[in-house]
Amino acid sequence: MSLPRHPLLRLLLALVLIGAPFALGAKLIQLVLPADPDWRVVGNLLRGGWMLCVYAGYVRWVERRPALELGLRGAGREFAAGAGLATLLIAVYVGLLAVTGHYRLQGLDAAQGWVALSSVLPAMLVVALAEELLLRGLLFRLLEQAWGSWAALAASSLIFGLLHQFNPNASLYTSLALGLELGVMFAAAYMLTRRLWLCTGLHFGWNFAQAGVFDVPMSGFEAKAWFQAEIDGPTWLSGGAFGAEGAVPSVLLCLGLSVGLLWRARVAGRILRRGETLPD
Repeated sequence: MSLPRHPLLRLLLALVLIGAPFALGAKLIQLVLPADPDWRVVGNLLRGGWMLCVYAGYVRWVERRPALELGLRGAGREFAAGAGLATLLIAVYVGLLAVTGHYRLQGLDAAQGWVALSSVLPAMLVVALAEELLLRGLLFRLLEQAWGSWAALAASSLIFGLLHQFNPNASLYTSLALGLELGVMFAAAYMLTRRLWLCTGLHFGWNFAQAGVFDVPMSGFEAKAWFQAEIDGPTWLSGGAFGAEGAVPSVLLCLGLSVGLLWRARVAGRILRRGETLPD
């Protein structure tokens, strides 16, 4: 298949050739598997595997190159590092709320803990993988080819934030804050490693630590967590009903990590100008 010359046209083609199979495969899995909640883990694992196959197939047969961003060597280590860093960020944020009296632990809920492990965890893993494949593996990478690293970072982060505009309790402010803290952080992780495992780990760890562990609303959605907590305080500190992603401290924490990742990417020579490519 002959690819369009301009990266933006290649991006549109990629979104069609990957997005449609993503959606159709997910729907087919939903129709084939029993509706029993016990099958949710199987369904999520199948969706994740299907998405990886579709992306790798597109790269191999359409872009005609190996999918180096999905290389397995060191993948587990990078994913675990990302998940650990994100969990640490959320823990620091929750600690700040607790110290100021705005996060009060009410106890542990074993039933909710099981829901978090059996249902929330695999679902969040699939969400993180899908968004990183599409938004960093495709959107950022192809925008970078067209405009260079910095412009692609800004544009992809803005788009990432605005995609959450229609979440419950969202506003223009929360979308911009989310793009600034998470859009930049995930793209910076990709820029440093040129692989999708670190940013996927960050994405998964961030979501699961909020909604599966600390009982913090995630992007406007209610948490189902081990810990049961009461959260209050001014919106700039607590994020209000939208959760940590709308809070100024979490934005600053994520920006701090992003600066570190971008600095390391610059030192490693992985910041690209328009039309520039990394050596093989």
